[in-house]
Amino acid sequence: MDSLVIPLQVLYENARRYGIGDLRFNQDTGEATIYGLGEGELVGKITYYLGKPDSIFVTSIECCGEGSGRCWSEVLMPTLEHSTGRLVAIQVWEGGDSITRLTVQDGVVKEEQIEL
Repeated sequence: MDSLVIPLQVLYENARRYGIGDLRFNQDTGEATIYGLGEGELVGKITYYLGKPDSIFVTSIECCGEGSGRCWSEVLMPTLEHSTGRLVAIQVWEGGDSITRLTVQDGVVKEEQIEL
């Protein structure tokens, strides 16, 4: 992950449609965690614009377990289309039945089937 930043408003709008978005914020560290991505979470630091929370500088994304496929397609994928920065990740679905390389560069999301 290289400076991946997601606008909070876009994340909240997409998450509301799916019924997730339990945001917890640590005042001491500035770290925010959004729970409910299937059984996973998105972790990062909140950035501010004019004194108000604006974006989240993502440090990790974990989308797994029950509901993860729907969360991926209805929340994370459309949210990443509004991101800036770069993310390269390997996605393993259904215990290895499907493996893809995910590349996100300034809102352009690409998934390609690969074999490990």
